[in-house]
Order: sequence, then structure tokens, then C-alpha cells
Amino acid sequence: MNDRRRFIRAVGVGALAWPLHAHPQPGKTPRVGYLRLGQSPVPPSFINAMRQLGWSEGSNLRIEARYGNNPTELNDLAADLVAMKVDLLVTESTPATRAALRATDTIPIVFVIGTDPVANGLVATLSRPGRNTTGYTFGLYEEKLDQTGFAIG
Repeated sequence: MNDRRRFIRAVGVGALAWPLHAHPQPGKTPRVGYLRLGQSPVPPSFINAMRQLGWSEGSNLRIEARYGNNPTELNDLAADLVAMKVDLLVTESTPATRAALRATDTIPIVFVIGTDPVANGLVATLSRPGRNTTGYTFGLYEEKLDQTGFAIG
């Protein structure tokens, strides 16, 4: 299970790299806002995957991490990241993603959650998320994956 999570996070970073590459501003270091429920730091797998894609914190990337102990704190933390004008928001958990959606409808949001994003109103459909969100869910659609972990069908 740990290998699958590492793989999914690494693949998710590919989605992160696109907005950073597609909209660079000369002389500006791209900033990623990282929002999650709980006090755990940004996962090393995220940092390593970004590095493999050529993004290194302190060199050509800045990560602004915000953590909330309870869901009510996330709204203010998301608003803080939006006010900083981050280039991308990464969220872990449904409450963090909802807070980010309340804070902005223009900054791209990449979520990593363990619940159904359609049922929770985070995206319109899996094939066409709509809005400014995209992301990954853990364990919900395994019946549609082959033995390598890639989607089939």
C-alpha cells in the first residue's frame, strides 16, 4: 500500500509541474501552497518527486505549507495562501480542498483525498473535473486499475 501511495503522489506531482511550467513569470520563483489537516510536514515523497521533475525548493520553487488542527482553521489558512498569490494549491483531505475552493476559483488546486470527489462536490465528474480542481483519490476506484496500478477501460 505504501508503494502505491508513493506512486500516486509522484504521478500527482506531474499535474503540479504543468501549471508551474505553463505560466512562468520572468524573475519570479513559482510558489506552491500546501494545505492539509493535521500537523505533519510536507511529505518527503512530494519533495522528492518535485525534485525529479526539476523543481527544487530554495532553488527554483518555494513551498508555503499551512496546517490546521481542525477543519475550521483551514478557511483562514487557505485565504492566507491565496493572499500570498501562490501559483498552485496542493491540498490533502476533503476539508482542506473545500477550504481552498472557498478561497479561490482561479488558482489551480490539486487534491489528494481518500473520499469520492464527485459525491463530495469537489469535481463535476472524474473525466472532466471542471472548476479549478483536479487530483487523486486513494482506494476508491481500484476495481478499474490493472495490476500495475494504471487505469484501464
